[in-house]
Amino acid sequence: MSAIPSKLIMLRTLVNVPVSEYADIRPPINSLDVNERLSFLKRLRQKPGVVSKSVSKSKQLSFNAAVWMSFNQAIHKPVSLWLSYKDATGENTILVDEQCLGDSTTAMLSGTVSFNVKGNLAYLRACCGGISMEERFSVDEVHVRRQEAATLEANPFASMMAS
Repeated sequence: MSAIPSKLIMLRTLVNVPVSEYADIRPPINSLDVNERLSFLKRLRQKPGVVSKSVSKSKQLSFNAAVWMSFNQAIHKPVSLWLSYKDATGENTILVDEQCLGDSTTAMLSGTVSFNVKGNLAYLRACCGGISMEERFSVDEVHVRRQEAATLEANPFASMMAS
């Protein structure tokens, strides 16, 4: 499945994913070195730079995402988990999982998605679709982790099995 522009779908943001999960910032090799550690923390706290439209470098990112949700009452329509992001092409979103809850008041939505990014990500958010603003829910837990290329090559069926 490919990413689509975010403005085409009505989503509710569940959580902003920490920069450390999607940026190419690696932790210091020597965590005992104060200067290396402070430099790493400084890079994590930096706000993303202005995303340039002229950036042509493209890379593929893969994420494993899951959310556990509870609703005050049964929702008789499909509920979905999406990852929304902003890169050089603009704001996009990609479907992770969707299910119809029927009479259930709890849901676990999960899956692995891969998408191409131009430039650097300005943000990454876990969002929920299919829930109106009037419907009340609580999020028990959210999990979004970047999948490294080595992990995906070792088990190419992981993304199919997680969906």
